[in-house]
Amino acid sequence: MPEKPDKPEKPDKPEKPEKPEKPDKPEKPEKPEKPEKPDKPDKPEKPEKPDKPEKPDKPEKPEKPDKPEKPEKPEKPEKPEKPEEPDKPEKPKKPEKPEKCKHKGGRPECKGYGCTQKPECWTEWFDSDDPTGTGDFELLDSLYKENIGKICNSPLDIEVQTTSGLSVAETGDVISVSEPTVGFICKNSDQKDCDCHDYRVRFLCPTDFCSQKVCWTKWYNGDSPNGIGDWELLCNLRKANPGEICKIPLYIDVVTSDTKTPATSTGQTALIFSPTTGFVCRNRDQKGARCRDYEVRFGCAC
Repeated sequence: MPEKPDKPEKPDKPEKPEKPEKPDKPEKPEKPEKPEKPDKPDKPEKPEKPDKPEKPDKPEKPEKPDKPEKPEKPEKPEKPEKPEEPDKPEKPKKPEKPEKCKHKGGRPECKGYGCTQKPECWTEWFDSDDPTGTGDFELLDSLYKENIGKICNSPLDIEVQTTSGLSVAETGDVISVSEPTVGFICKNSDQKDCDCHDYRVRFLCPTDFCSQKVCWTKWYNGDSPNGIGDWELLCNLRKANPGEICKIPLYIDVVTSDTKTPATSTGQTALIFSPTTGFVCRNRDQKGARCRDYEVRFGCAC
């Protein structure tokens, strides 16, 4: 291969001309010196205040004389002891008088000789239910209708015990209701062993109830269940039988006209069951059947 020719040498760069020197700046003239301020004249010295005269010392208070000590009270002389009284002879006990005038069942129960106190009027014992279902329900409304003339309209108190004679406290049962105007309820679900005892009840009535005599009217059958039901109302029966029924009946007794079955034992629902209003059975309140034909009578004070 042919040899490459040598590169020509670069010519030297011409030297840059030197910059001319800057002329020296003229020196600033010196500032004239400020004239010195004249000295302030000295303030005249204040005259010294004269010393205050010292206050004279307060005279010391004289010490209070010590209180004389109170003389000690003389001790009270001891009271002479009372002589012991001789024991009184014990009075001979009076012989107890025998109790009289006791009655059972719905008759008054008197305590004390000769019944001097006002006797209480308790009804007989009633046991219309047992705890085989949801519990023991001895309700006044049902007992009143099932035992005509044996329970007053407004009992004053209620007494409850098991059929074996135990009190409610002795059984340990939890009681739901025990009211003279409602009756007695013991629910099985409230008991630890899920089972109530079998109870019976009796009611306290005004004393006049036990001594009053009840006279019953004849039987009345003023309606039949062919329409909307059987309506044996007191106002209608009075109109149809003037002078035969007292102004304020105490009781009402209702039975079926054919078999003389008490209305409370038929299983039918009564709309009204009251001695001062009468008896009403509506067909629409019964399940799968209409009302039976009922007859009524009223209990009055003799």
